[in-house]
Amino acid sequence: MEKKILVIDDEPLVLEVLKIRLKMNNYEVITASDGTEGIERAVAEKPDLIILDVVMPGLDGYQVCQKLKEDRNTKTIPVIMLTALGQSPGRKKGYSSGAQDYIFKPFDDEELLNSVERALKYKMVNSSKKRRNANLQ
Repeated sequence: MEKKILVIDDEPLVLEVLKIRLKMNNYEVITASDGTEGIERAVAEKPDLIILDVVMPGLDGYQVCQKLKEDRNTKTIPVIMLTALGQSPGRKKGYSSGAQDYIFKPFDDEELLNSVERALKYKMVNSSKKRRNANLQ
């Protein structure tokens, strides 16, 4: 079964590039062009992973990530932040808002795909641990 990835970015070209790259690697891809739409799609679609731009109009990526992590329906979905902001305190802010990884644009395909695989593997391991712990209680 294909893993579903939600890509949230306000740049149509970035959305298209990510969609093509991810589909070529057998992922189902859904997109949103701003933070509010991204949160709505995350709740409705329950993706396995979210790739989230930091700089967007309205809600920025940090705010979106925090809202996703506060919602019981989306809090376990791993988030990879993608940004053109360069090396900045933003990386720390990204992790503290709940992101699992933080990648800089322009991104390297291999780096992005490795991050996606790590995040999905992490989610799978954590889900297994939670089920095991629930069965022990």
